[in-house]
Amino acid sequence: MQLGIEAVTVFAFSIENFNRSKEEVDYLMKLFCEAFEGFCDKNALVEKYQIGVRFLGNLDYLPADVKEIANKVSERTKHQKKRIFNICCPYTSRDEMTTAIKQTIDLVKQGKMSADDITDQTIKNHLFTAECPALDILVRTSGEIRLSDFLLWQANDQCQIQFVDCLWPEFSLWKLLPILFEYQIYSDHQKQEKVMSQ
Repeated sequence: MQLGIEAVTVFAFSIENFNRSKEEVDYLMKLFCEAFEGFCDKNALVEKYQIGVRFLGNLDYLPADVKEIANKVSERTKHQKKRIFNICCPYTSRDEMTTAIKQTIDLVKQGKMSADDITDQTIKNHLFTAECPALDILVRTSGEIRLSDFLLWQANDQCQIQFVDCLWPEFSLWKLLPILFEYQIYSDHQKQEKVMSQ
């Protein structure tokens, strides 16, 4: 928290993961229930740092009990605005963009805007992350060199993408710090270039 990070987004469960075996999906849903319940009970960390917990994705895909807990967590922490913890579950970037486009089309059908007025900002305003600060760093763990349908729109604009050769449970502060230092150097360089070009 002392590093000044305002928002963290984690990819907890892809919509595509529902294609796994029923046993595996049921087990993961049980884990989610237990983890999400932890946010509902008095969570000292969430309270102390005023963290708003949000679920990004199509919650209608979740079993009723998991969806209920997710909504309960969001409702309980919605007044906490200092920091944001986004849990993408169940999520894919393609679904996020499709949802944003459909919502924009609905506005045109309702006569609230013209099709000629649609811009990339219009779509951005309807993404699940619309109320979040811009994505500065995207970390992909597990040694894979792909984004796996995660925050594809958000990662396109001056975002630094880091591929880390370790599994998510092994990702620690000591692996994060070099990434933050590199971002700081890059960010300072970008600011200097902007000043010099003026």
